[in-house]
Amino acid sequence: MNDTPSTALIGTPAIRSILTGRFCSAAISTILMVVFSIRVIDLTDNVILVGVIVALRMVGSALGALVAPRLSRVLGLPRLLLNADLAAAVIVVIAALVPASGEVSALLAAGFVLGVTFGISNITMISVGPELVGKDQKHVWNGRVQTAQALAVVFSGLLTGLIYASGPVLWLLVISAIGFVITGFITSFHAPNLPDEPPTSAAGTLNSGITQAVAAAVPLIFVLLIVARAGEALGSGVHNVGFLLLSAEYDIQNQATLAGWLLAAWGVGKVVSGFAVPPILGRHFAENTAMTMVFMATNILTFCFFLAVFQVDTLLLYIVFAFLAGLFDAATEISYYSCMQVDSRSLRDRLLNISYAVERLALFSGILIAGWVLEIIPLVPASALIYGGTILLVLLSWVVLVLAIRSAAAKGEKGKFNDI
Repeated sequence: MNDTPSTALIGTPAIRSILTGRFCSAAISTILMVVFSIRVIDLTDNVILVGVIVALRMVGSALGALVAPRLSRVLGLPRLLLNADLAAAVIVVIAALVPASGEVSALLAAGFVLGVTFGISNITMISVGPELVGKDQKHVWNGRVQTAQALAVVFSGLLTGLIYASGPVLWLLVISAIGFVITGFITSFHAPNLPDEPPTSAAGTLNSGITQAVAAAVPLIFVLLIVARAGEALGSGVHNVGFLLLSAEYDIQNQATLAGWLLAAWGVGKVVSGFAVPPILGRHFAENTAMTMVFMATNILTFCFFLAVFQVDTLLLYIVFAFLAGLFDAATEISYYSCMQVDSRSLRDRLLNISYAVERLALFSGILIAGWVLEIIPLVPASALIYGGTILLVLLSWVVLVLAIRSAAAKGEKGKFNDI
């Protein structure tokens, strides 16, 4: 299947079903995490426990990313995706059935397990793209995955409040568990079994996670990409915390209104980018070296527009800049994962699971740092300080990356990086 370089492959019923399953699973998971947070506050009146749930989910997703490749080899793609959703369903049912005295602990445990299952499914979907749709269409696949996830965020953001207020939490948990089961079976039914990779791939023999074929420059290139990605996640702590604070400053009577508009505009930007960016990448930036430049540039532009959100004071400009931030945010992720999707599945899995784990932990750290900074510095200068630092980190990584690529070119190894 991975030898079929067909654009039409993206539109096949099997691929559409897999992406639909991804959307449903991500939406259910996102809704549940918000519901868990609200429920914990209702039960304990302790906001700190909300932070604990977020932390447990991020640590769980990092752990899930690390174990996903091994599980994929043992179980195969269909059974892995099915078991991830079934595990999510089981923990949700347990959370629904525990006595009231243990409900908070059950919700915390469920947050961790949902993080693990999300990490497994998410990184697996990214990793198998080249096998599912062909190497030359991997950027299109990444765009569709980004679109599915962005739609899940927008959908869950719009409906969570209504869903939570519509009835008992018990029934919501039961319905969510049924949703996970249905989604798991639909996705696994259409997911193909991928052939095992031969011991030696076209990319060469593995040596400490990096192929010998690309010599000394390539490990540095991948490290710099991961550093820039971690910097992006670290800086993202500002809008994860700051959108709610900005919304409260904008309208004290309806503190969540602007935050909802900002998240919706950001999500719509990501959806548009998921469809618009892949054709541009395919036509003009297909080589790995060009794709790395796109990643660095869109990374910086993302934070420029996020920074702009916190510097303006009208609803129209808030929405425009949040939309543009989402547009370039998705472009950043599409180009980044396209760089990481090397031909060798073993190397690709290692790069992606380490990268994803670092990213999740960096995001968690970024939220903690943003919360601490915003306690002592007003929102506008704090956003400028943290986003400015993020942009400088990415710029520094970009400069070193250009030097590394030039060094590889001088040694005749640039072509090997493009072919990896």
